[in-house]
Amino acid sequence: MSVSTVVNGGVAGWTRDRRGQADGRRDQHAIKDEDAAWLLALVAAQDDLTLHAMQARLREERGVRAAIGSIWRFLKANKITLKKRH
Repeated sequence: MSVSTVVNGGVAGWTRDRRGQADGRRDQHAIKDEDAAWLLALVAAQDDLTLHAMQARLREERGVRAAIGSIWRFLKANKITLKKRH
């Protein structure tokens, strides 16, 4: 990691393990509060969206790059389940 990365807060965005130590993963794709209400409204209006469709809509309509896992954890935290497609 370069000095400029550390100075510009590159380490600050790392996630922490249970002991509070940086675990080397970046939490840059988490759903932010300002996008949470929008995503919840989207799911309420269209309950048949896939995770990939939600990811695409976030990117296209909100300019947010969110990982599939982040979207899934957000939905789980909000007790929202997706229908299985056959």
